[in-house]
Amino acid sequence: MGLGNVGGSFLFLLEKNRVLAEGKAGARFTIKKILVRDLAKPRPVRLSSNLLTTKAEEVLRNREIDVVIETMGGTSPAKEYILEALGQGKDVVTANKEVLALHGREIFQKAAAFGRQVLFEASVGGAIPIIRPLAESLAGNQICRISGILNGTTNYILTRMGEEGLELETALRLAQEKGFSETDPSDDLEGRDAARKLAILASLAYNTVITPEDIHTEGIGHLEHRDLALTRRLGYSLKLLAQVIRRDDALELSVQPTLLGRRNPLAQVNDSFNAILVEGDASGETMFYGQGAGGLATASSLLGDLIEVARLRPLRQPRLTFGRNGTYRILPSGSLPNPLFLRIGVPAGHGPGDMGALFYRRGIEVRTFFLDADEAVVITGAALAAEGRAALSEEKAAVLRQILRVEEEGSAGTGLTGEGKERDLPSGVPRGAEGRASDARRH
Repeated sequence: MGLGNVGGSFLFLLEKNRVLAEGKAGARFTIKKILVRDLAKPRPVRLSSNLLTTKAEEVLRNREIDVVIETMGGTSPAKEYILEALGQGKDVVTANKEVLALHGREIFQKAAAFGRQVLFEASVGGAIPIIRPLAESLAGNQICRISGILNGTTNYILTRMGEEGLELETALRLAQEKGFSETDPSDDLEGRDAARKLAILASLAYNTVITPEDIHTEGIGHLEHRDLALTRRLGYSLKLLAQVIRRDDALELSVQPTLLGRRNPLAQVNDSFNAILVEGDASGETMFYGQGAGGLATASSLLGDLIEVARLRPLRQPRLTFGRNGTYRILPSGSLPNPLFLRIGVPAGHGPGDMGALFYRRGIEVRTFFLDADEAVVITGAALAAEGRAALSEEKAAVLRQILRVEEEGSAGTGLTGEGKERDLPSGVPRGAEGRASDARRH
């Protein structure tokens, strides 16, 4: 269902690797019908015209069709088509992050009721395998944190702004010319695309219904080249970071521009690449890295899911599901303190001592402070963004030009309980392992 860039790439890859795929699946794959909007539109692959249809019922109610592969995108009519396909006894493979983030629970309830599969590896991270590792390989862990660069468009833009000194508008235009950005880039720039992907990962990891509305979301539209230049000067890398941190029975979820310390592995992820860092209480940190978007990258995950569906068809219950019975609370945005980066317009006649005193009076540690032209540049110790804003409100003439979160060497959420205490290590853990655990927490 859908024959745009992703759908066309899937058909190309299926034909290219058909012998390999069918051998691994133990089944033959035959395309029966393809739903399109316009029969006359030129196609990226050669097709028999009798395969194409503009009528959804020719796919959904065709008894010869076992699996529906949905690459339409958007919530409607994709949601309705997925639900009907399941009701008609068909398995579903989808790349649709939006419909899963908003309606995943309803879809999986329908899948369970009819004993069918919904596989969605392609919905997050393109070719990066993350859904099944999170649901299966890491299922024995309590997940402490998931951090990721989940949007290749914004990562490419920030890379160009930082390395070439471009302003955002110029870097965006370059991304569009290279095909990394849609004609309407608002979902990328405003962080909504990353929030949908984070909602899927968090729902899967914590078995709790998470929607994009639960996620504090800031995009990159307010960033300037100056922010990137100062970030590099201070030894950090600026990324649009999607993150969920667990504190006992509560989760804080956010998508926001964040300064990452250079030793943070996500700081080295550039251009249109994606990466996802998952921290489990037993596994420690594992990182998944690769092409996060693009037709062939997404088709790679779709074909992998199709092979898996063929293997799973004898089962009468879904292999993957999420959001059924978790009891995690959602923390308000900004509940957990982090270091902050601030750019502050300095009023005439004010010196470093005057500006620094604003923070000290509030009990906020100042780690880095210098004047640059008419601005004070500050990095604080762990504080809440509201505290930083409140400190500046005492000096009416000071102008807050930028405030961003800072994460040092992967410190947030590592092995800590809600009170910030170190977790107890199991008896019998070697001293060397205990030392490494302590180092991870300290960093």
